[in-house]
Amino acid sequence: MLAAVQSAAVLGIEAFRVLVEVDAAQGLPQWTIVGLAAGAVKESRERVSAALVHSGFVVPPKRLTVNLAPADVRKDGTAFDVPIALAVLVATGQLAPEPLQGVLAIGELGLDGSKVNVNGGAIALGHPIGASGARVLTTLIYALRARQLRYGVASLCIGGGMGIAMAVEAL
Repeated sequence: MLAAVQSAAVLGIEAFRVLVEVDAAQGLPQWTIVGLAAGAVKESRERVSAALVHSGFVVPPKRLTVNLAPADVRKDGTAFDVPIALAVLVATGQLAPEPLQGVLAIGELGLDGSKVNVNGGAIALGHPIGASGARVLTTLIYALRARQLRYGVASLCIGGGMGIAMAVEAL
């Protein structure tokens, strides 16, 4: 079965959409990741497999082909873990594709299935129009206090292809 999940990547200072496609076919069990994926992206097969198993899902003995389109642009980093996991679940019939329509997924997974960015982004959190920055920054400050951490980064898109980031130090 074929599944597709929308994601995104950064090239220089520009963001671009990436379609994460997964084909689950009969054959010897293996994962192949194509689409000019760098080392950290290729390592996602290990993180995603472990995360799915530890989250109570099954990684069936199938031939899984993961395509990151457009294939002519290099993809790097761990942000493709979540979209790959979601596409694997759809391709193997463990998740219906309808809930993922209109969703853009980005995120790294821990081996236990936890999201590394446990608080998500402004859209995942829900926010009133025009208050994304305040919402993300406030969430970061509370998360730093709750985890007794000293440093954090808040970032968000501000429209028109622009973005902003702020490093925060808790005193």
